[in-house]
Amino acid sequence: MRKFINKVVGGSTEGPIEDPERTEDIVHVKHGKNDYIFKFPLGAISAGAVTVGALRAKVSQETRVEANRISLVGLGRNLKDDAATLRSLGMGSGTKVLCMASQQRVPSTKKTMAAPKPKLVLTPMERIEAVRQAVEDKTGKLTADFLANTPTERKEREDAHRMISETIMGELLKLDSIESDDPAVRVRRKEVVKEIQKILESVDGALKTSGSSL
Repeated sequence: MRKFINKVVGGSTEGPIEDPERTEDIVHVKHGKNDYIFKFPLGAISAGAVTVGALRAKVSQETRVEANRISLVGLGRNLKDDAATLRSLGMGSGTKVLCMASQQRVPSTKKTMAAPKPKLVLTPMERIEAVRQAVEDKTGKLTADFLANTPTERKEREDAHRMISETIMGELLKLDSIESDDPAVRVRRKEVVKEIQKILESVDGALKTSGSSL
């Protein structure tokens, strides 16, 4: 997970490692605890023939999750535009992408519904602070317990780590959607991203240390 997180938050500037002897282009995708390798014809990515939509379709087929529920994150950005090529986004063979799936909505069986309350519109700065608080509320205690008493049983340890990481990744996607021309907003968003990255680094480090010591 640590290698994938570096790509998501922009902590690494290294591009994908090209293998001169490879016979096909590949993209690594992590979905929960599963790692997938998706293959394309040799040179297809660098030629601009592979789009985000094509990758999303492959992920949907393999994971059996509807394409419209799949969010892909790579190289520090949310891959929303299915028409964009991987090449245009700076991706090549060997690129690592994180996949997250939103929950499927269940249609309401009620015939009548109460009028919804007016939705509170937050400013970009308020949205950033809301994400920061959400990370604390949702993962603060879990993270503290994980770091203080990392489970010794492998499955329990990996499940706890995945729960924390995926929850935080969901909040990072919210940060990615906050746009503003205000320099102060951009600076604050960057600060919160770094703050959240430190939490991810700490739980990744605990997972690695516990795993290697067993």
